[in-house]
Amino acid sequence: MAYRVQRLYQRWQTLPIRVRGTAIVAIPITCLFMALSAFAWLKASLVEDETWVQHTQTVRLETKQLLNALIDAETGVRGYGLTQREEFLAPYKQAQTIIPPSLNRLEKLVQDNAQQTQQMQKIRTLVDDNLEIFQQKLTLQRELKRIRGQTDILVPVASLHEWLEEGKLTMDQARQQIDRFAQTEEELLVQRIQHQDFYRQITWIVLCISVVFGTIAALFAVHLFYQLERELANREINLRETNQRLEIVCDQLQRFTANASHELRTP
Repeated sequence: MAYRVQRLYQRWQTLPIRVRGTAIVAIPITCLFMALSAFAWLKASLVEDETWVQHTQTVRLETKQLLNALIDAETGVRGYGLTQREEFLAPYKQAQTIIPPSLNRLEKLVQDNAQQTQQMQKIRTLVDDNLEIFQQKLTLQRELKRIRGQTDILVPVASLHEWLEEGKLTMDQARQQIDRFAQTEEELLVQRIQHQDFYRQITWIVLCISVVFGTIAALFAVHLFYQLERELANREINLRETNQRLEIVCDQLQRFTANASHELRTP
């Protein structure tokens, strides 16, 4: 290992000064760009994870709204069936305006998930069946109210009991299907939050590594710069000494030439 380092150092010393200076300047710049690239990638991943977490939370809230609206519709119909008062139908009428848009929004939100899309199809079928049963119950109750007091009853009480039982079974199936759908979203939410936390931990690790690596690279670049500066200073000193020796030699040569010329002129 030491031999390889020495060979690398010798090769470094043979490089031109301009090349070495450029490499020294490039070290911190390269570290900076690497750190910025890593942070940009991690930031994009965190933003994507945050988007998926918010998306899952939106699906959960929309699912709760759908279930509450369906329960309100059932409660309104049952209340009307017990009291025959129109004000008890207010939750049912409001639920009719909430449920269809909520189903459409949920289908759009989970269209990228094949499993949830299939569950949404089942939920839509069950919800439509429940709404149809609720409407049948209202029609039956109003018809009974209209003919109440007459001996010829068009709709027998046994049919009413069968409709009530059918509605209860369908409502239970819809609740179970919505609960399974919501449970899947809960699991997805946990997974996406864990994935988000994992990338946050990686971000901190990369931050620490970038700080340490950047500090080492900066110190190494400073060391190489000082080494190059000392080399240039030594070269300058050697050049001055060489110039001084040349000047001395030139002076001696000039004196020798002057003496030789004088001797030749005056033998």
